[in-house]
Amino acid sequence: MKIVALSGGADSVCLLLKTLEKGDVVEALHCNFHLRGAESDRDEAFCRNLCEKYNVPLHVKHFDTDAYAKEHKVSIEMAARELRYAWFEEMREKLNAEEILVAHHQDDNVETMLMNMMRGTGITGLTGMKYRNGYIVRPLLDMTRQDILDYLTLRKQDYITDSSNLEADVVRNKIRLQLIPLMETIFPAARKNIAKTMRYLQEAETVVSGGRSAELDLFTLLSPLGFTSKQIEAIASGRWKMSKERVGGESPLGTLSVQTYLKGNDFKPSKEPFVATLDADKVKTPLVLRRIQQGDRFKPYGMKGCSKLISDYLTDKKIEMDERREQCVVCDADGDIIWLPGHRISHNVACSDNTINILELRYSNI
Repeated sequence: MKIVALSGGADSVCLLLKTLEKGDVVEALHCNFHLRGAESDRDEAFCRNLCEKYNVPLHVKHFDTDAYAKEHKVSIEMAARELRYAWFEEMREKLNAEEILVAHHQDDNVETMLMNMMRGTGITGLTGMKYRNGYIVRPLLDMTRQDILDYLTLRKQDYITDSSNLEADVVRNKIRLQLIPLMETIFPAARKNIAKTMRYLQEAETVVSGGRSAELDLFTLLSPLGFTSKQIEAIASGRWKMSKERVGGESPLGTLSVQTYLKGNDFKPSKEPFVATLDADKVKTPLVLRRIQQGDRFKPYGMKGCSKLISDYLTDKKIEMDERREQCVVCDADGDIIWLPGHRISHNVACSDNTINILELRYSNI
C-alpha cells in the first residue's frame, strides 16, 4: 500500500490519479495548516470529495502551525514542512505503507536547484531533489507543471489553487514568479536546460561517490564516433533504438527515435512522411526496425478492408523496385507492422478521440 500526500492542488491530484491508474492500493493524507482561513477548509472539503469520488481512504490532520513556528522559532514554511513530514512518517508506520508519494515535479526541482545555488552549495545541492529519499518518493519529477495541467485537462479533472502560491512573498515564489520568467526572456529553454544540467550533475555525483553512470559511459564511448549529447541521452533513456543490420556492408539501416507525451488539446496527427504519431497505449514495445520481407502485411490507416501486402501497397503507390527493396518497417513486440516510414501507419495503432498518450516515432536513414 502507498500513501499519497494530497493537498488538492493540480500536482497532488495528478499524482493521485496516476497512482490509481497503475493499480496501486492507495490511501491519501491531507494536512490542514489553518494558515489561509476559509481557503484551508475549502481545500480539505475538496480532498474529501475527490477521495470519495475515487473510493480512496483519506486521513486529515489539523495543525496549529503558527503556534509551532513560534515555539520552535522557525518560519511558517519550515514549521509546515516539519509538521507535514513528521505526520507522514507516523502514518506510514501506522498503516504499514511501502512509500510516501509526494507531488514535486520538474519545475519544483528547477526552483530548488536555483535556490540552493544562490545560497551557496556543492554538487549535491545542484542536483536538486531526488526521485527517492528513504520512504519519500517523487514520481512526477520528470513531468513539468504544464504536463500536469495537460493531463488533468484530458481527464476532465478539476483541482484547487492555493492563492499563496501566486504571491511573490517568499523566496521560492519569487524564483517561480519573477526570476525564471526573466531568465526565459533571455533563454526560452532555460527551465528545460536547467533540468537537463541537474540530470548530468546527478550522473557526475554517482561517479564521484564511487558508482557507475551508464550515460557517462555511453558518452565516453560514443562521442568520439560523432554522436551528439542529445542522441546519447536518447539512447541511455531507451528513446533511441538502432539496428545493426547493414546493406552491402556499408550503409546502415537507419535510426528510429522514440518518445512519448500526453495528447494536448492542440494535438494534430503528424503529416510528415518520416514522423509518425501513434496511440501509445495501443503499441506493444519494444519496437523493431527492419527491412520489408516477403509476405509482410499491414492495415494502412485510412484504407477500408483487411490487411494488405506491403509489396502490393508499394506497387499501387508506383514505388520503383530498387526503392521497394530498401523500404523499412517498424514492428511491435508481437511482430505486427505498425508503420511504413515514408508512407502510412497501421490503422490498429492510430490515434482517436479517446487517445491519452502519444507515441512519436521519427525515422532517419543516415
